[in-house]
Amino acid sequence: MKILFVCSDFNRSGAALAMIELSEKVRQLGEEVLLLYPGYGDAVEEARKRGLPLAVIRSYEWLKPLDRKESLYEKTRWFLKHIWNRIAIRRICKLIRNERIDIVHNNTLWGYVGPAAARRTHTPYVWHMRELLEQQRKKLRWKEYGERLIGGADALIAISGLVARNYEGRFPGGKIFLVYDGVDVRKMYRKDHRLFRASKTSLLVVGGVREHKRQMDVVQAVETLVHKGIDVGLTIVGDDDTPYAENIKDYILKKDLGNHVVFRGETSDVASCLAQSDISVTSSQFEGFGRATAEAMLAGCVAVVSNSGANQEIVTDGETGYVYELGDPAALAVAIKRILADKKKAAECATAGRESVARRFDNMENAHRVVELYKTVLANRRRGGP
Repeated sequence: MKILFVCSDFNRSGAALAMIELSEKVRQLGEEVLLLYPGYGDAVEEARKRGLPLAVIRSYEWLKPLDRKESLYEKTRWFLKHIWNRIAIRRICKLIRNERIDIVHNNTLWGYVGPAAARRTHTPYVWHMRELLEQQRKKLRWKEYGERLIGGADALIAISGLVARNYEGRFPGGKIFLVYDGVDVRKMYRKDHRLFRASKTSLLVVGGVREHKRQMDVVQAVETLVHKGIDVGLTIVGDDDTPYAENIKDYILKKDLGNHVVFRGETSDVASCLAQSDISVTSSQFEGFGRATAEAMLAGCVAVVSNSGANQEIVTDGETGYVYELGDPAALAVAIKRILADKKKAAECATAGRESVARRFDNMENAHRVVELYKTVLANRRRGGP
């Protein structure tokens, strides 16, 4: 069986890394894989570094803003991209035939050229749903065509119960299968992680610095704790070349928090950051799954998450971590104080959280489930079924 994994993003992102790791595990299970990218970037280099076969065919995403009209300039740009995408679809059709692809696996809802080519060549295709489009203020450019193309997939894979429920009944004919995103247990699992070794409690936030990630809430929670005489330090890991990040940096300067908050920028070595941290915070407004949370828990950190997105599918308050009210820095500060008031209990939560993630979200088990789904899809196609 040979699978073409089609990615809509060529730069480093959670979705792009998830596709690389899934294809790597599928390959280890004895299947052939080929990765297809819409351009050159960090994700392509990562795939090459891991020895994964790949191709690059330039294409563009098909989403548009949910709550505003596009300008004439934006419409013109999209018209040109649409023409280019039509060329890309023909090139992907040729790739599918030449490489004798058995299944096309589309990685996100952001791109459509892979499934369009699969449909044209009568190749089975599955579609991974990793995002919540409305929460990201996006929608399909062509609603009817988009819903037919997505609903025509042989299988739709949702990375969490939240994502599955969000799209249930939206795509006529589409059958949704819940397969949680996998994390690399063998790489990230740390049983020897010692918590609260230093007098200053170390907090960590991982993810691009964007408004919907709400890192400002964490900074303001740190400010509250510092004013109460609690010694904490926050490290923010992720792309901080954004206007939102600049606003946070200005706030840190204004509030004289430079000794308590640092930006690390992007790094491929998140494991070393986790090894030096006591508490991991996920403050985002919506998470389709929560890869950063799961990895932090595997590493032995105490997890604190907002009560939004799929966070509570990973963390149970007071058992495997701590949950606070989204968008409330004061509530986040209270959650951190709960941890520091009973460090023994917090350590027990961290241990339970680590074992829960290792048991439920191992990426090799994830790959097994996906391969079994491929086999079911091919068997159904041979029988002439959906």
